[in-house]
Amino acid sequence: MNKRLLRWLTIIIPVGFMGIIFLTLKLVFSEDFQLFQFLIIFISFSIGSVIFSNWVFTIIDQRELQINQYAVQLKALNQASLLKPSGSS
Repeated sequence: MNKRLLRWLTIIIPVGFMGIIFLTLKLVFSEDFQLFQFLIIFISFSIGSVIFSNWVFTIIDQRELQINQYAVQLKALNQASLLKPSGSS
């Protein structure tokens, strides 16, 4: 699974879950939700999901970059140890 799909899933799943909660409340309690109130809450939740997703994936991208830098450093150290003459200490 690639990061782009995961990024979309971190937005779609919470928003879909919120929609299911609202529908369940509507069916179970038969409360009259005002469409405008529902839209304001739903849009706010959607924006929050996008902000959260971007925050999480920014951290993931930073950690991935850091890991790649460590890999390059370790490869350089490995190469340097292979070039070291066996008789020196």
